[in-house]
Order: sequence, then C-alpha cells, then structure tokens
Amino acid sequence: MTKFHFSLQKVLDLRKHQENQKAVALKKAQAQLYEAADALQATKNQKHKAMQQEMGDTINLTLQRVHQDFIRQLSNQILRQSTELEMIKREVDTRRSELVKAVKDRKAVELLREKRLLEFKKEINRKAAIQENEVALRMATQTY
Repeated sequence: MTKFHFSLQKVLDLRKHQENQKAVALKKAQAQLYEAADALQATKNQKHKAMQQEMGDTINLTLQRVHQDFIRQLSNQILRQSTELEMIKREVDTRRSELVKAVKDRKAVELLREKRLLEFKKEINRKAAIQENEVALRMATQTY
C-alpha cells in the first residue's frame, strides 16, 4: 500500500514552528506586562503610604520639603511606569495578533493537508474497488 506524502509538509512544519515562536513571544510580553503592573501598583502603594504619613507638628521645614520631594518623585515615577505599562500593553496586543495570524496560517495548511489526505484515501479506495471488481470478473469468467 502506498504511503501518503504531503508535498507541503515542510511548510506546515515551518508554520507550526512560527506559531510556537509567536506563543513564546506573547508569553514573554505578558510576563513583562504583569511585572510592570505590579511595579506600578507597588509605587502607588508607596505614594499612598507616604501621603498618609502625618508630618504632625514638625517644625523642621527641611524634613517637610524632603517628604514633599519624595512624594513628587513617586508621582513622576508613577507617570513613567504608566507610560511604560501602556507601551507594554500595545506590545502584548501586537504579539497576540501575530499569534492569531500564525494560527490561521498553520490551520490553512493543515486544512489543505486534510483535504489531500481525504483525496488520497478516496483514490486508494477507488483503486481497491477496481481491483476487487477485476478479481470478481476473472473469477466469474473462470467459472463459466
């Protein structure tokens, strides 16, 4: 019996490999997103704590300025981290769309493979039916 050979198997293998690479890239981008979100939340918590600290009746103006500068620095850091988080979100979206495209590309080739396999099986069955008919015809002619 002849074995099925898909002429685009290397293309299918390449598409699977590309899909795996895109999935890994998406996971890395998502990990960066989670890290950035955690860092942003930690900075926000730190600012909230600093703002909650009461300076009380501290007469030391230098200490109050240092405290206000610290809160300002935290605010600036929050802005930078928010911007970075948005950039990473866009990167995740890009990676996700690349993965979706890679999945579609792979599925298209797999669908073609399945169609060709079905055609191959039909041809095998057709040839087997022809052989069976020939054998039956020979046997019928030999008995008469």
